[in-house]
Amino acid sequence: PVWSPAGECLRIRIRRRDVDRDISNPKDPKYLLVPQPGQPYSAPLMLPPVDVSPDLSTWVVIEAEMDAEAVHYACGGKVGVLSILTVRVKPDVAAHAALSRAARILVALDFDQDKADGSNPGADAWPWWEQTYPQARLWPVPEGKDPGEAFALGVNLAEWIDTGVPLRAA
Repeated sequence: PVWSPAGECLRIRIRRRDVDRDISNPKDPKYLLVPQPGQPYSAPLMLPPVDVSPDLSTWVVIEAEMDAEAVHYACGGKVGVLSILTVRVKPDVAAHAALSRAARILVALDFDQDKADGSNPGADAWPWWEQTYPQARLWPVPEGKDPGEAFALGVNLAEWIDTGVPLRAA
């Protein structure tokens, strides 16, 4: 579930078991999103930085909501995290406003290097982010395809993100 700051359930996303999917059909979704009316229910998950000025903030753009929550937690809430669910989704008005003010944006979309057709949707999405936000940096995980895999492989998520945060006064 995605919760609003007021405790309202905004949306529910369900991961389907592989046995319930047609693995041979690339269009058979891994996740089901319980349909909700318009905004804010269809908005991307935004986990804002805690006690950081918007103009000094760093935001991390990630696909999966659970990965976003893991990164936000690992960094002690000092970076904002935006979960867009899929590389095809772009920030909504609220997310765009936060990203536009940020000092740095780390674009950490999934990098699937094992796609059968040789494509890499995360890498293919990068030019839009680079053109839209001059403060954006391509920031793939050092191991695995996403933060969840990286964590499982022993990557310290806070250290990975911290190396992309601009220098700041102590």
